Amino acid sequence: MTTTNFRPKAIAAIIASLLSSTALANPTGASVVSGVVNLQQVGSTLKVTASDKAIINWGSFSINQNEVTQFLQPSASATVLNRVVGQDPSVILGQLQANGRVFLVNPNGIVFGQGAQVNVGGLVASTLDIKNADFLAGNYAFSGDSTAKVSNAAFLETPSGGRIVLLGQAVENSGVIHAQNGEIWLAAGNSVTLADSAQPGTYVTVKAPAGSAVNMGQLIAEHGVIGLVGLDVSNSGAISASGLQSSGGHVYLVAQGANSSLQTTSTSVITANGDGAGTQGGTIKLKSDNTGTVGGSLTANGGSGFIETSAGYLDASGASIEAKDGTWLIDPYNIEIVSGVVGNASTNTGTNPITYSPTGSTSQIGAGAISSILNGGTSVVVDTTNAGGAEAGNITVSAAITKTAGGNASLSFQADNSITVNAGISSTAGTLDLNFFANKSTPGAGGTGTVAINAAIDTNGGAFNVSNANSLTIGSTVNALGGVAIGTQTGTQLLNSSILNAGTGKVSITGSVSELGTTKGLIQAGSLSVSAVGQAVDLTGNNSVGAIAIDAAGSGQSIAVTTTGALSITTVDGIAGINANGGNLNLTAGGNVSQTDGITGVNSLSVTAANADLSTASNSVAALGNVSTGNFLLANAGVGLTLNGVVSATTATITTAGDLTLGAASQLNLSGAGNALVLQSDGVFRNQSNNGSAAISLGTAGANWLIYSSDYASIVTNGLAGNGRYGCTYAACGPNSAALTGLTGNRFVFQNAPTLTVTPGTGQSRTYDGTDTAGDGVLGYTLSGYLFNDVADDSISGSLTRAAGSNVGTYNFIASNLASNLGYQIQMTGSPATYAITPKSITYTTTNNSITYGDVTSFGSYTLNGVIAADLTAVGATQGLTLNGTSINPNQTLHAGTYVETLTGLTGSAAGNYTLASTGNTTGTLTVNQRGITVTAANQTSVYGDPTQPLTYSVTTGSLVGTDSLTGALNQTGVHVGNYSITQGTLAASSDYALTYVGGTYSITQRGITVTAGAQSKTYGNGDPTLSYAITTGSLVGSDSLTGGLTRQTGEHVGTYNITQGTLSASSDYSLTFVGNTLTVNKRNIGVTADPASKTFGGNDPIFSYTVSSGSLVNGDTLSGGLTRDAGEAVGQYVIRQGTLSASGDYNLNFTNGQFSILAAPVVVPVTPVPTPSLPVLSVPETNLLSNVLTTAIQTPVYGVSAPQTPLQVDQGRAKGELSCM
Repeated sequence: MTTTNFRPKAIAAIIASLLSSTALANPTGASVVSGVVNLQQVGSTLKVTASDKAIINWGSFSINQNEVTQFLQPSASATVLNRVVGQDPSVILGQLQANGRVFLVNPNGIVFGQGAQVNVGGLVASTLDIKNADFLAGNYAFSGDSTAKVSNAAFLETPSGGRIVLLGQAVENSGVIHAQNGEIWLAAGNSVTLADSAQPGTYVTVKAPAGSAVNMGQLIAEHGVIGLVGLDVSNSGAISASGLQSSGGHVYLVAQGANSSLQTTSTSVITANGDGAGTQGGTIKLKSDNTGTVGGSLTANGGSGFIETSAGYLDASGASIEAKDGTWLIDPYNIEIVSGVVGNASTNTGTNPITYSPTGSTSQIGAGAISSILNGGTSVVVDTTNAGGAEAGNITVSAAITKTAGGNASLSFQADNSITVNAGISSTAGTLDLNFFANKSTPGAGGTGTVAINAAIDTNGGAFNVSNANSLTIGSTVNALGGVAIGTQTGTQLLNSSILNAGTGKVSITGSVSELGTTKGLIQAGSLSVSAVGQAVDLTGNNSVGAIAIDAAGSGQSIAVTTTGALSITTVDGIAGINANGGNLNLTAGGNVSQTDGITGVNSLSVTAANADLSTASNSVAALGNVSTGNFLLANAGVGLTLNGVVSATTATITTAGDLTLGAASQLNLSGAGNALVLQSDGVFRNQSNNGSAAISLGTAGANWLIYSSDYASIVTNGLAGNGRYGCTYAACGPNSAALTGLTGNRFVFQNAPTLTVTPGTGQSRTYDGTDTAGDGVLGYTLSGYLFNDVADDSISGSLTRAAGSNVGTYNFIASNLASNLGYQIQMTGSPATYAITPKSITYTTTNNSITYGDVTSFGSYTLNGVIAADLTAVGATQGLTLNGTSINPNQTLHAGTYVETLTGLTGSAAGNYTLASTGNTTGTLTVNQRGITVTAANQTSVYGDPTQPLTYSVTTGSLVGTDSLTGALNQTGVHVGNYSITQGTLAASSDYALTYVGGTYSITQRGITVTAGAQSKTYGNGDPTLSYAITTGSLVGSDSLTGGLTRQTGEHVGTYNITQGTLSASSDYSLTFVGNTLTVNKRNIGVTADPASKTFGGNDPIFSYTVSSGSLVNGDTLSGGLTRDAGEAVGQYVIRQGTLSASGDYNLNFTNGQFSILAAPVVVPVTPVPTPSLPVLSVPETNLLSNVLTTAIQTPVYGVSAPQTPLQVDQGRAKGELSCM
């Protein structure tokens, strides 16, 4: 796979291209999807105020040079999701600021250009998308198929503890990313999840690795976490998780997938150092599922640092690795440690990412490289666990590894299969702990891998540990003064002419040991542990072992241990004591045998030693064979023990948790004095020896034996004779215990005991007198149940007593004070008699008392006669009452009357010791008086006509008792306005009360009503309407009505006149409020029409007349003024107008114009006779004839004049033309 590898110049070219094709600016086109968001543009700064978990979709999200985009969030943990939904990539060249966390998602690509500055509480820049619902739920799962790149050439920074995460298929950093105490992640893939975790390095999970994660710049997270994850991971820059006055952090470079590759170049610098006293180195892990080439430097100094370089095919020959006092883990498939500079992974010739392919089937590491690391005090782990492909995961040491400098270190080989050492491993400076772990993927069983040590080992005082191999072969010398621990799955160890030299240290062997060859293997150790499987353990060489521990798990074979000195059975390397697992155990020591841990699973134990003390730990031995010692002690736990051999000792103490049996061939010979033999069994002792009574032989006069058994009835003595001691365990009645003081001779001591029965005397009793057992006297009894002749030897101490007590009652007899010096149990007979104390009879006197009805019953005093002085404060009485001889409950409310006081019983702690006499008592009386109460009526008020208020009262002096109540009701008789007395009426109390009544007043007040006059109107000249009113507030009661009527202000002309109350009134039960109104006189409407008029042209105008055409004048009213007409004298029509004609202010006058006509006057033309016969021509002067008439006039000839022959023209009212007369 080939992916473009951006360099700073390439990024600059990309940015320049984007600048030429895209108008960069602060983010634009915001659409709020969730939360509360406010945008404010101030100059070149865009301020985005966003609530927690706000989601904003942007048309574009870029920041130009000299521009600032600032997010203001409610807290440092608040997160805002910015998603670009446009087509442009995000190019950040200016400043991005936020006090919280900012997520930027743009599938078109994200570029942080050189010179940009990002300072946020946290940053996720991703070309992978996230669902809104996942974001809101805090499920940061990103996915997508965008191949666009996320690249940084800028300075990205968060406050202490923040995170910066770049996500996509291609992620690259050539700038500087800083997150002190925080996390930096470059993750390449199609599906990535972010999730908080307490485990370092797990915040980012790439579920579908793809593409490349490349760092060419600087990644800095002091005491933090830095991770690069993807299909191809490459680092040629600087990565630092070193502490700042703190321990180092964590660095993870992880290439995932079958075709993955990991490369750190020669310029790569990765550090996770601790800084300051007491700090620790951090963790650096470089892992690839396929190939890995590690170059440059890896440093995790400061103590306890850890560096891991793991790959299927690994080349770490070019790496400088340092983790002083820490560990380097190498984890390929197969690996061979060889001499010289080696490598087995080649690179292709393509551009980034680099793909690595293996050149051989086994990875190789130079022995010199490992030696160099060890010389620096760094421990090394070579690990082929979970080997891939066809490789088994073997480790082979083919070149010598020598530690020649530096402090203590360790070298561990962890193989999926076998480990073979063909070249020496040694140290001359500092201890070197060597650890060999085979079959690591199949711990415990099932692996076929072996460990073969074919060359000399010298740990310079370090430890030598082998574990989990199918088998181990050691064919050379192992010097490990720090101790040897060997463990295999099958338990086979072959020490073939070998020497295991641990000096005074421990040798721990898990599995059987076979010392083969012409010269058996030699074990030199301060302590030895053997865990054998399936075979016997034979350590009979010239060994020098001070302490031993053996585990023969599953063997069932014999164990024989011989040492020239003392032998201590203890815990060595986790193996506690000796486990024979069903086999026999033979211990032979030139000195004493002792133990701090047990011997278990032993079928038969034989011991030869100066002395043997096997009593200080938990042992499990089925049988005891021959024993030859001075003093012999054996404590056997959990099982029974059979003695089958000859025990020859000065003294012997043998204890067992089960039965103890002397077998047929057993014989015990003791030469010591005193209690020379002690045999103790938690079960049953049985003497089944063929020697019968001679099975125990005591060689010193006065010596004796003690045999402890659980049951005297089941013991088998077979002739052994001795006295008994009953009811005594070994712990309580040991050989030197006080319980055996005064008892001499051979003795059987039994855990159980026979029982004596005590039968007390009967018929003892007395009357209560306040004394305890001192007044009882001596109690007699008889004993029965003695066995054998013990009655003569036994002595009973103590006396029969009864249960303590001086009060009335019966008391059991007690035999516990009786004791047998032989240990007999003593018990009371099955149905013993009892001791009785009977009550004392007393009388009483009561005194008189009185109470008021409803009070708590209060008695007079009483006196008890005959009570013992000591009981005066401990005896009381319950007082009672009778009425007419009938008992009355004094706890109820007593009705008024007289009662007799009695005592009904006794109380107090000593009451049971007395009884009240039925005669001889003196009684008093209790008088219950009436309860005085005063009942006061409450004053009431109501409005006339409203319902009568309830008549209430209260008890103003005294009170009613419990649920008592008054009966009846109060009374008053008023109806109309006034004050009336409230009387007691039928109100009464029971005979338990003396009632005093205080009356009240019932007041009836006037009923308020408001009468409002109705508004009225009329036309001038008409009569008044009827004046009306309405009750607008309140109401009349029943059939009540108002009297009288309203009046108005006088006047008839147009205007407004007030309407007044006049004589209108209500009865005295009412309070009447009057609201007046008005009567309005409106103008009278009349219509006047001008009469038509006319005159003849040239005449005078007539007097114009008119007619009242509608309405009428009233009250003798007339019109004034006259009519006028339009000006003009020409023949025609003119309008007659109102002129000055008018009516008074009481009228509305509506005038209708008339028509005035000027008529034409007749025309007279004088005719002069002419002597000639020709027709004369008449000239008619222009005159104002026929003005405003038709354009053609009809000409009427004058008598004697012929008709006109030419037309007469009319021009502007003037006639023109010629008239011819005949």
